[in-house]
Amino acid sequence: MERTKARLLSILSLTGLLCVFVVSGCGGGERLPVTVLVTPATAIVLEDGTPQTFTATVTNGSGGVTWSVSCSVSSCGTLSGNSPTSVIYTPPGPPASTLTVTLTATSVADTKQTGTATITVPAITVAVSPGSPSAQVNTALQFSSTVGNTSSKQVTWSLTQVTQGNPPVSVSPCSPGCGTLTDATPSAVTYNAPSSLLPAMTTVTITAKSVTDTTKSGSSTIIVTSTSAYTSKLSGQYAFLFNGFDDASGKQVAISGSLTADGKGAITGGVEDINGPATSPICLACPQLNVSITGTYSIGADNRGTLSITNSVGTTKYAIALGGFNSSGVATTASLIEFDDTTGAAGTRVSGVMLLQDSTAFSQSKITGAYAFGFSGQDSSGKRIAEAGRFDADGAGNLKNGLEDVNDSGTVTNSQAFTGTYTAPDTNGRATGTLTAGGATTNFVFYVASAKTLLLETTDAEVTAGLKSGEVLSQTSTSFTSSSLSGNAVFEEAGIATGATTSAKVTVGVATFTSASTSISVAQDENDGGTINANASVTGITYSVSANGRVASTVTKGTPPVTSPSPVLSILYLVDTNKGFALESSSDASLGTFEAQSAGPLNAGSIFGNYFVGTAPATVTASSVSSGMATANGVGTVNVTTDNSSSNGTLTAGQTQSFSYSVSSNGRTAFGTTIVGYLVSPTKFVLIDVSTTNTAPTVSIFAQ
Repeated sequence: MERTKARLLSILSLTGLLCVFVVSGCGGGERLPVTVLVTPATAIVLEDGTPQTFTATVTNGSGGVTWSVSCSVSSCGTLSGNSPTSVIYTPPGPPASTLTVTLTATSVADTKQTGTATITVPAITVAVSPGSPSAQVNTALQFSSTVGNTSSKQVTWSLTQVTQGNPPVSVSPCSPGCGTLTDATPSAVTYNAPSSLLPAMTTVTITAKSVTDTTKSGSSTIIVTSTSAYTSKLSGQYAFLFNGFDDASGKQVAISGSLTADGKGAITGGVEDINGPATSPICLACPQLNVSITGTYSIGADNRGTLSITNSVGTTKYAIALGGFNSSGVATTASLIEFDDTTGAAGTRVSGVMLLQDSTAFSQSKITGAYAFGFSGQDSSGKRIAEAGRFDADGAGNLKNGLEDVNDSGTVTNSQAFTGTYTAPDTNGRATGTLTAGGATTNFVFYVASAKTLLLETTDAEVTAGLKSGEVLSQTSTSFTSSSLSGNAVFEEAGIATGATTSAKVTVGVATFTSASTSISVAQDENDGGTINANASVTGITYSVSANGRVASTVTKGTPPVTSPSPVLSILYLVDTNKGFALESSSDASLGTFEAQSAGPLNAGSIFGNYFVGTAPATVTASSVSSGMATANGVGTVNVTTDNSSSNGTLTAGQTQSFSYSVSSNGRTAFGTTIVGYLVSPTKFVLIDVSTTNTAPTVSIFAQ
């Protein structure tokens, strides 16, 4: 009996020992964790598409799963056919925006264990093509719609007429005045343009609305144009440079680029570089560089028109005036202003130029020789800055012998040396480069209009480096002398008003250079923030010319005193005889240009025919900008039609004015009693407003 008991104890001890080594046996080991896997892990389910089946695989547990859904809105969809291992998901219907749903499978054996799948129910989208076309009067244009994220592709079509203004005026329905729609199908329609042009600054919006979800639509903006005889005036590849101000911040903005006009009302391609405040509405995060663009345009019989440029941020609308027509009747230049700032508080307002490009100059080797430049803008603190200078380009990407004078709101740096680099222009005439001066490097982009004319903009972040833009012109010599200034030259300059930050100063005049005595006498008119110096003269100025084209002047005596008006033509950089850039050394930081005045006699008959009108770069955010056309009869009457954008958000299209004008023997020109300027030649003159109430004046340029 004792032997049997001992044997039994021995067996039990051995069994216990075995239980120590066998992990899962004998009721003493840990259970493997339950896991739940849902497949598919992700799925896109259309609002009216086939419901999606999901399955759950449970490991180390029994009883299957229970199913649930969650999302950020009240209706996440429904589950059907629930089983321990599968479920069918059906979306709730068309979501207002893309809906993300989480499907959760919870283990029955262990409710703490779940598996999930992410379901995306995309919102319905509607797109209309073509995107922003032009349609000539009495023509038909086919549109199509693309409806996404639903099996139903059906849409309804409508037309709305929109006239720019403050506020814009919309008319819907506008048919038949704005055109008609015919031959509608579930995904296409024909737009029939009206028989006559719409009012100025008016477009037509064609809208396709989803039948499944009427809150979803797509649209396209149509510009109704006249016959191709007008739109063909803008044809080819153009470089452009616009600059101005952002309303909200008061900071400078600049846009440079290249566009291709097809001669039929469409901008078929191009790129642009945009710089300004980081939060400016013109770009998502300035600077925004090398951005692809398309657009549309319309040209009227008077060579005024509209142009819209569309990029990834949106569409910017401009008023345009054409000039410089070549033998083919194509404009070689144009003036533009932005024409969509309807508040004066939340937009941008710019002015600038477009130049027909010479694509044969799109080569690094063509950018060679001596160049002079004039740039203006603001420093990193938002203060006015202007500079003029020159450099030699070696045709291989290097800038040598650079020299510049910089006026940073009255702090002047003279004859600062710099070096730089530049890349080969691409098919848009776009190139980039660097400029290093005083240990600091500035990045820039430029667009080639020709081997002799480049449009440049700096591309560093404005908040840290400021922003400058301007023109670069080929110098005709590297051996300038005092005789390079001889005779009369008309100049125009703009800066900040004396002792102010929000008022502007503009000056126009004629300088007489006497090379034998290296002396200058000046007749000028000036609006210094509402303080007018009319028909003033300054004498006793002497000058010295360096071989590289830099000219420094000194006032030894003045009539009137040199402080009233302030000195002009302090620093010049020559491009040609009696032509170049002018920079002032006073606190106004004025910058401008000068060019040879044609020989006399000058009189009312010197102004005759059609001129296109533009606004030189504004220097303060309070300035208004204009573009348009003028017609002079040669005997003292000129009619002007302009499109204007004011700092208060007022947009005025097609404003007409008639002036009596007179021209003095020195070229001084008066339009009525408050607008004066100087005649460069029968094809060009410059004007300023000398009203005491205009404290933010600009320079207007009239050219043929």
